[in-house]
Amino acid sequence: MKGLLYILVLLLSVTASAQSISTTIATASIRVDKQPEYPGGTKAIAKMFIDSIDLPSVKWQEREEQDDHPEITLLLVINEKGLVEDVKVLKSINAKTDARCVSLARKLKFKPAMLDGKPVKVTYKLPLKFDMEF
Repeated sequence: MKGLLYILVLLLSVTASAQSISTTIATASIRVDKQPEYPGGTKAIAKMFIDSIDLPSVKWQEREEQDDHPEITLLLVINEKGLVEDVKVLKSINAKTDARCVSLARKLKFKPAMLDGKPVKVTYKLPLKFDMEF
């Protein structure tokens, strides 16, 4: 049976905080007036990942977790221009899928987060859940 792939972008747990960069992602939590926004919203992010992820790379046989709902969580650094500067995998599926998701995340372009009317650099937690049927 042909597999179906659905990605749910779980933005209830999305967080943004002002941040600074060193060799690793370091964050300083502050509240921003406006979170970063992806044009088209969460549905557009989900569609981009659905259209770009290779289904065989997330098959349950290739994952350590033996379930039909693998999840990856990415931590994005979004700069003052809305560009993704850095991506870190917080929760992994497998090396191939992680690398593809990181590559896709680097291409995202957001409306930047705002603080006191000025764009600011933030970290943005992006959990992606794959619901699969075989």
